[in-house]
Amino acid sequence: MSISIGQQRDNSHLRVLVTGASGYLAGHVLYFLLDRGYKVRGTVRSLKDPKKINHLYDIYPSQKDNLELVEADLLDKNCWDSVMKDVDYVVHVASPFPNAKPKNEDEIIKPAVEGTTSVYEAALRNNVKKIVITSSIVAVFTGIKEKNNFTESDWSNIPQCPPYDKSKTLAERKAWEIYDKNKDKIQMTIINPGFIQGPSFHANQFTSADFVVRVMKNDLPGIPKISLQTVDVRDVALAHVVCLDQDKLEITNAKRYLLVEGSYWMADMIQVLKEEFKRFGYKFPSFKVESKLLFSMAGCIDDQVELVKPFFGRMITFDNSASKNDLGIKYIYYRKTLIEFAYDLIKKGVIPNKINLQKQ
Repeated sequence: MSISIGQQRDNSHLRVLVTGASGYLAGHVLYFLLDRGYKVRGTVRSLKDPKKINHLYDIYPSQKDNLELVEADLLDKNCWDSVMKDVDYVVHVASPFPNAKPKNEDEIIKPAVEGTTSVYEAALRNNVKKIVITSSIVAVFTGIKEKNNFTESDWSNIPQCPPYDKSKTLAERKAWEIYDKNKDKIQMTIINPGFIQGPSFHANQFTSADFVVRVMKNDLPGIPKISLQTVDVRDVALAHVVCLDQDKLEITNAKRYLLVEGSYWMADMIQVLKEEFKRFGYKFPSFKVESKLLFSMAGCIDDQVELVKPFFGRMITFDNSASKNDLGIKYIYYRKTLIEFAYDLIKKGVIPNKINLQKQ
């Protein structure tokens, strides 16, 4: 890890529940919590799949005795009371993240909304002090065509949202609805990250890696004029954990934080990877799709095109000043993130190894 934020204060008397612990982002949340001395309980769908859980105990070997894994399901509202026992804080990361448009939007909307509801209500019943929830910038700007600059006060236009964006928006709306009715009983902070990139703690395939994997495999039919709002996974994880610091509990209560390092054209991001890896024999996409009509036609052969068609030709930006001022986030530059991500995926065997890097 390139970031270490160990603190002098003693957090060993505090227990944090992290939902979806085997996920990409959650692994980094676990790291920072263990680094700060918390006791951590992580939920996973099953304890029987070693590929999904064994790496979690290696995230912070010297602190693995402070990590406990338990089974829980977002759609099983009856499992959360036992999971929540003796928990001081909750970091709710778990939510389905598809890499293509699902045939039935309820496949991702139902677990996102019902899962948030079940976790939140169990937290209230068990006197949890604070809940930090992972939302997304897709709950901020999707379906809004009249402007390209967004702040924490913006909300996506739900009727214009594709399923994933709708799931995140509805889940966050539900969280605020519950909080408004119970603000005297619990604190809450919402984290809205952009396009999360950066090294992972596991070698399993995950949706956030698709862009770098496809670029490095020269598997994109063209480069559309799409801007991506990127952020390093380590910065996003750190933001979640900072909200639990004793001196940040009140400051961050009842707030949303947009976690975006910057906005970049897809072509420029591909160029970063090309400059670093072309010398090793990797081939890269070069055909630029400048026509919106041609881009729309590409949707017939690539499901992922459908997810980003409304953003063609738009440089969309976000105000991240609150995350810098309140949370003290010093963002990792996107070039560093992309290059480290690609090297990490090569080492893990997700991308063909043409550099003779030692496999992790």
